[in-house]
Amino acid sequence: MPVDRHYDPIARALGHLLISFNSVEIHLSILIAHLMGHDVLTAAAFNACQSFSQKINFLKSVTKRRIDDEALKSELLTIIKLANELNAKRNRFIHAHYARPMKVPKKRPLL
Repeated sequence: MPVDRHYDPIARALGHLLISFNSVEIHLSILIAHLMGHDVLTAAAFNACQSFSQKINFLKSVTKRRIDDEALKSELLTIIKLANELNAKRNRFIHAHYARPMKVPKKRPLL
C-alpha cells in the first residue's frame, strides 16, 4: 500500500507523542526498579513485559507499601495519578479515527 502523504502532519505529531510517552513509560520503570532495589537493566526488562496500566497499578501498590515518608508518598501518588491521566489522553489520540472515508461503489455486487 503506497504512503498517503495526506497523513504526514498528523503522523508526525502522533510519532512525537509516542516517543515522548515512551520516555514517561521508561522513567516509570526505572522508578519501580529503584523502589524495588533493582538496577536499570531490570527496569528495562520490566518495561518490556508490562503494559503502562500494569506499571501504574504496580507502582501505586509499591508506593503505598514501601514509602514511609508521607510527603514523598503523597507526591508519588500525585505523579502516578497524572501519569494515568496522561495515558488516557494518549490513548484517545492514538486510537482516534484518522482514516479517510472509504469510497463505496454505487452499485454493490449481490452476494
